[in-house]
Amino acid sequence: MVNTSLVHFVIDATAIGKPEMVTTQPDGKPIELENYKGQAELTKVNVQAKPIPGAIFELIDKDGNPVAGYDHLVSGNNGKVKATDLKPGTYRFVEKEAATGYLLNSETLPSFEIPDQAEGEPKVVDEDVNSEKLTAVNYKGIAKLQKISSVNGKEIGLANAHFKIIDATSGDTVRGFEDINSDAQGMVTADGLSPGKYQFVEIYAAPGYILNPTPSESFIIPESFEGKPTTVNVGKFINFKGTIHLEKVDEKNHPLAGAIFQIIDMSDKRGKVVSGYEKLVSESNGTVSATGLAPGEYQLCEIKAPQGYIINSNTISFKIASQSVKQPTIDLGHFVNKKGSVTMRKVSENGKVLPGAVFQLKRTNNGESIVFEKYKKVTSQRDGIVSARALPPGNYEWVEINAPKGYALSKISVKFTIPNESKNYKTQKLNDFINKKSKSSKAILPRTSDSNMNNNLPVIGGFYYLSVHYSYQRDILNNVN
Repeated sequence: MVNTSLVHFVIDATAIGKPEMVTTQPDGKPIELENYKGQAELTKVNVQAKPIPGAIFELIDKDGNPVAGYDHLVSGNNGKVKATDLKPGTYRFVEKEAATGYLLNSETLPSFEIPDQAEGEPKVVDEDVNSEKLTAVNYKGIAKLQKISSVNGKEIGLANAHFKIIDATSGDTVRGFEDINSDAQGMVTADGLSPGKYQFVEIYAAPGYILNPTPSESFIIPESFEGKPTTVNVGKFINFKGTIHLEKVDEKNHPLAGAIFQIIDMSDKRGKVVSGYEKLVSESNGTVSATGLAPGEYQLCEIKAPQGYIINSNTISFKIASQSVKQPTIDLGHFVNKKGSVTMRKVSENGKVLPGAVFQLKRTNNGESIVFEKYKKVTSQRDGIVSARALPPGNYEWVEINAPKGYALSKISVKFTIPNESKNYKTQKLNDFINKKSKSSKAILPRTSDSNMNNNLPVIGGFYYLSVHYSYQRDILNNVN
């Protein structure tokens, strides 16, 4: 960067013979001006603002490209992450690896600038472009479980039940979590967990209650999270708790990820979404699981289908028994999602099937019509059938782009809708698409006295022809919709 410091020197007014070169300043220091590069410093801390050593960062430029030589910046014992010898420009720290025991914070950190000039040796940049301290926080995980009992059909929280946390893989007790008490509401909270898979285990029952030695369902503290992680809700602990499994699949029995379900408590006639089960997402293998369900009658409802699929609006009813000698697990089987499909037959005015017509499928949205790439050119088959499959929910229209030989191109578009949800979706069969035979471009205009004048109205009566064209298109659209 440019050094804006002033360097002073004096040229004597007189000299004996050739004057000597001035090489020093008035205070005796040599005449020299040093150039510097920039430095930046970020502080890595935990939620208590204590420094965290061992976190690894890299540096990226304003375009998001990694800066060569700055891909392994490690926080020291004081939590400081330093980057030196930086050229002027805009940069950003990115955390690559969290310190041991912490979650990687994937939150985007603010950028900072190395100026293009400074007076003398520049200061270390420790503030972002908004003049805030360059600080990155790492978090540990939090999980909670509620210890409850059922008294006269009403759930109550149980205080003073003692739990420990174990590693779900090894079964070892996690240090620092050997004895956690439930509070007055029965809540058992484990704060400060490293990434991993864990379970709650009851070690002392609440006074007057029988110990339930069965570990809770396992829960996961993720390796990374954007910002402060949400608390993992393990559910309720009431002797044995119900578990359900469901496989989300397509019509070919392939697993589907990303479907979202919720569980409805049917003990209330109106149905109420069970807290903690508002958003159950199918995993990559299609599995949807819910643990920690208290005895009762429930329904599982899909509220969002995987991308491109129709919501299956059927509900699955199930019951968690109030008594069980072991952990009750209910397999709810397969739950199928479908994509849209349509067929249409291309025929002449007298019902003859017409092969060779070429159609284009367009998807409409907010008045804009976009060609559906997979079906930009679909030809009617020998039986006149035009079809499309695997269509996401939305509004569509078939547009004829080439008519069969000997037939006039139709300007009618056939509109249809793939619904967002359906209980029993089946392929939509659209009304026949009719082509008229092409007519000669030459026409003999009849006399007004000609008794066959009405037969020629489609040729000479433009208004009449348009009315028929509109009526025909409207009838087709009404039948399709």
